[in-house]
Amino acid sequence: DMIVKGEKIDSDAEGLKAVYNLSDGDLRKATNLLQASSALGKVTKDNVYSVAMQAQPQDVKEMLETALSGNFSRARDKLYDLLINQGLSGEDIIKEIHKQIFSLKIEETGKLELLEKVGDFEFRLNQGGTEEIQLEALLAHFLKAGK
Repeated sequence: DMIVKGEKIDSDAEGLKAVYNLSDGDLRKATNLLQASSALGKVTKDNVYSVAMQAQPQDVKEMLETALSGNFSRARDKLYDLLINQGLSGEDIIKEIHKQIFSLKIEETGKLELLEKVGDFEFRLNQGGTEEIQLEALLAHFLKAGK
């Protein structure tokens, strides 16, 4: 808040919350996010996530909930949007999937199984697996968990 006021940065509450969430308490990272997103005109949630090249939590949560509800095709379309249109890496998407598991409305045992799968698929990505194939396969496990 001091930086925003001192530098007279145009921002909104959601943009500042995004800076807070993405910086994980690192003041340098927060300052860099403020600077980069304010260069786009205003510190908004969309601008912050854009300059940070991070998956927006609600996009990933929507994809997971869609898969859990049984609509694999629509979940896959959302995955393609994240990978192709938003230009996110599979690693960034899988990190956000990990964070979102805890907020899903499924039983705890289901969350544990999905956490294990996320670890397996993150390992596969790190070993050079194709992002699209690995993330689609992970989404299939969310579809199974929803049944």
